[in-house]
Amino acid sequence: MEGFKVLYERRGVCIHPSTSDVDETIVGGSLKLLKDPKSGSAFVEWNQTVSTPINADLLYDDQGWMIIESPQKGAQSSPRVSTRTKPKEDAENVRYDIQFALAEVKSVRKKTPHFGYPQLTVTLTSNELMPTLYFHGGHMKEFWTYLQRFLCFEKCKHDASLFLVAESADALRQSMQSLHGDEDVPSSSTLGSGFTDVMSGFSKVTRFFKGTFGSKGHLEDKRPKNDRVADVTNPPKYEFKTDKSGFEVVQKEPGKEPLTLQKRGLPVNEEDWTSFLDSEGRVLQQESFLKKLYNGGITVASRKEAWKFLLKYYDYDSTDSECAVLRQQKREEYFTMKKQWMSMTETQVAHFFPFRERRHLIEKDVLRTDRTLELFADENGPGLKLLNDILMTYVMYNFDLGYVQGMSDLLSPILTVMEDEVDTFWCFVGLMDRMAHLFAEDQVGMKAQLKYLGLLVQFMIPDLWEYLDSQESSNLYFCFRWLLICFKREFSMDNTLVLWEVTWSDYYTRHFHLFICLAILYDCKEHIISSDLDFNDILKFINGLSGKLDVEHLLSTADALLRQFLSSKRPVPKGLEILKGNPTGRKKSIKTPDKVINWSPGSSVVAGAT
Repeated sequence: MEGFKVLYERRGVCIHPSTSDVDETIVGGSLKLLKDPKSGSAFVEWNQTVSTPINADLLYDDQGWMIIESPQKGAQSSPRVSTRTKPKEDAENVRYDIQFALAEVKSVRKKTPHFGYPQLTVTLTSNELMPTLYFHGGHMKEFWTYLQRFLCFEKCKHDASLFLVAESADALRQSMQSLHGDEDVPSSSTLGSGFTDVMSGFSKVTRFFKGTFGSKGHLEDKRPKNDRVADVTNPPKYEFKTDKSGFEVVQKEPGKEPLTLQKRGLPVNEEDWTSFLDSEGRVLQQESFLKKLYNGGITVASRKEAWKFLLKYYDYDSTDSECAVLRQQKREEYFTMKKQWMSMTETQVAHFFPFRERRHLIEKDVLRTDRTLELFADENGPGLKLLNDILMTYVMYNFDLGYVQGMSDLLSPILTVMEDEVDTFWCFVGLMDRMAHLFAEDQVGMKAQLKYLGLLVQFMIPDLWEYLDSQESSNLYFCFRWLLICFKREFSMDNTLVLWEVTWSDYYTRHFHLFICLAILYDCKEHIISSDLDFNDILKFINGLSGKLDVEHLLSTADALLRQFLSSKRPVPKGLEILKGNPTGRKKSIKTPDKVINWSPGSSVVAGAT
């Protein structure tokens, strides 16, 4: 397959083309795993390396290559595979070649018999059975490891040799293990449709990938650990300087071109908030409010009321009296839904499997949510009970989605701000309206987000993209946690609140969270590339950044990257146009400092004040 990248190649892999018990013909060939650089799709290819099977004593060297001794008369000197029975007269006219896409794989049967050769048998989604591959030279584990880079497998409960390719939802469940660190995560077949434990788990992502992809044989990295992994306890250092125009110059390393960032502004305080309202409580100066919010966040004193508008609980043009009426209506609606699940008898619950499973997941997750915070520290305290009740009521409100692990992480910050059960619920509804697509069972939303982020990295930081692609990390799996729970595990609660409200402003784009991801990768680029981190090391390094990132610097960097993207004269890659869309239709100009350093792919970015 011309133009494809060869990820794996091994000779000495054979097939037994005949199903007859008498005909034991063995045909030798070369097994390859190929990747299409354009689509990213992977393919398996097996090609016959001999024109006619012959009788021979087959030996292998320590590299797995076939060595032939005593070939029969007329045989070529190139490696050949023995046959224990005389081939048919027309055997030389038969040629065996196998090709299939990994996306077509339904299951793989893997056997390592005590006597005989290791073997793999692939069944496609069309139920077509591929010829069994016999690894006469060994090294089947190596190929299996490569397969697991592209496919997630589940061992069949009733057949230990059979591995089923997980559905998309379960693939993510496997790859992330458990968001809260539990091992007993139900599969989609257990939970049923609509509320699969789709994104169950990020705290153990590194352990999973190391366990799945291994570190033995061909993939083993012999370099000293300190030479491969940047010390996550010492994240990138920055020197802050201020130029005459008041812009911060961030110098990463001596001799490197600086990145000039706009200083963050002051947060929206009570006086500011009042100035945005008219005499009846309408937010008439929405543009001014969102601009100041985007540049500086909101103070604790103003956050409770402002969030109700940001999360669509109240409309910006609602008066105080209208908000009061709405709040009472929403209160009655909430307690009606809450009564529905609280009044269910145990008999009803016993006959309502989906409800029972969701309740079980919520009960487990609530006990593990932000227990270091005072509000949730007491297992029998009001904080955890409120989390439980609100999540259970949300199940009744949105039974199609129900509950998915990770949602408790999104709820707890809102509860700490609102300090009211009903207000928290409806603000949570607003947040889930923004993010529910990331929890969907078909994973279309999450895949789209990763696609956009990948295009952004490719467009804005091409040298990093090339490196990630060379390390089989361009799938950006290490960004799943960032996207699913909006960076909550990366920052303290206080910093999380600031980051969230800035992204909710939608001031320049509804996709600012992608530029936050981009900013983290931008700042870590030098360490990732210069430390020559491999696939597993990148995961370890990224996970180790949790709690070590500067939220103000990160927001400034994300803003700089966004401004550069919006003002770029280069053609935007197809698919990224959506990131330039303004959700509210507001027209804004992108201003830069008087002194501008032109940006080119891979260079630093300059952004100025508005």
